[in-house]
Amino acid sequence: PPRITLKKLPPGRRNLLGPALRAIREKKGVTQAELVGRLEVQGWDVSRHVLTYIEEGSRSLTDLELYSILRALRG
Repeated sequence: PPRITLKKLPPGRRNLLGPALRAIREKKGVTQAELVGRLEVQGWDVSRHVLTYIEEGSRSLTDLELYSILRALRG
């Protein structure tokens, strides 16, 4: 069977989705502070600093965290 490989992340990067999440947030006109508030309502106690690291790609995120962010940006 063919071997499947993933491209290696650039140094210091822990996720590839962060910049896309930032673009979505900004396109919707949502500030980081607003997004953090929406995430807290969902039960995720996250700081703006952590959100910045995620958006920079310097912090990894779980599938549940990704789901929470997308859900918060949706409504």
